[in-house]
Amino acid sequence: MNHKRRFKYIQNTNSIDLGNGYKFVSKPNAPLTKEFNLIFEGFRYYFNPDGTIDYEKNKDKNNLGALCKFYEEMNMYGTFIYNDEQFGGVLVRFKEPLPEISTSKQFGVADEFTVVLEEVAL
Repeated sequence: MNHKRRFKYIQNTNSIDLGNGYKFVSKPNAPLTKEFNLIFEGFRYYFNPDGTIDYEKNKDKNNLGALCKFYEEMNMYGTFIYNDEQFGGVLVRFKEPLPEISTSKQFGVADEFTVVLEEVAL
């Protein structure tokens, strides 16, 4: 699906300020993971001739109905592969519920919205 993305590394160490500029930082006890913020714009609903939502048309491009259906299937516990341009296939899950999505424009076109994913450590 077409989107922009931002990512950040998730802190996997603990640190304690000891005073006088000293800090103790523990060795990581888990793999380094990432959080992805995916920014979607131009997504829209597609409709069948009978007025029902078409989940297949342009589902790999900008089909909002297909994205919502995928979230309903995965919810926040299901894992899936996110294909990232830098890291390749990353095992992730939704970190937050889908945000409120406004379709105030003509023809079911949504305003820009952000989806947050978190990498799942193996």
